[in-house]
Amino acid sequence: MSTFSMNIQSIKNEDYIIMSGVIDEDAKFEGFDKTTSSLTLDLESVEYINSCGIREWINWVEKHVVLYDEVKILNCPYNIIEVANVVASFFKPNFKVNSFYVPYYVADTDEAFYKLFIKEADYSGGKLELPEMIDTLQGKAELDVIPEKFLKFLSDFI
Repeated sequence: MSTFSMNIQSIKNEDYIIMSGVIDEDAKFEGFDKTTSSLTLDLESVEYINSCGIREWINWVEKHVVLYDEVKILNCPYNIIEVANVVASFFKPNFKVNSFYVPYYVADTDEAFYKLFIKEADYSGGKLELPEMIDTLQGKAELDVIPEKFLKFLSDFI
């Protein structure tokens, strides 16, 4: 049984959906009608997506989400970016990624974490230089992805 849910709101002339849980074959993209020309998808609480979930997502996007003039993606998790880099139709041309998470690793403490990168504050115009090392309370953290592969999606969706 899927733990997927969508919290659907309309805020300031914009449809706003907070997704959470696992996007898999049981995920139901229901209870949603387009009411504005702009949609924001907050994906921060999406834990995982499997191949059946990718199919469900694409079906939903092609039926409902493409009707919007603009779709903003907020708090895009690492696992969704990995899919967007491999599945060409996962994000559509009207999608814009406004913030996403990048994995870092602290070797001294064997800790991993994700740093949020925000459009305009950390990147714009398809250009982003990920810091190879950042200072944390736990020590020096190393970038835990290959930037050229991980950021492939960025130039098309910012």
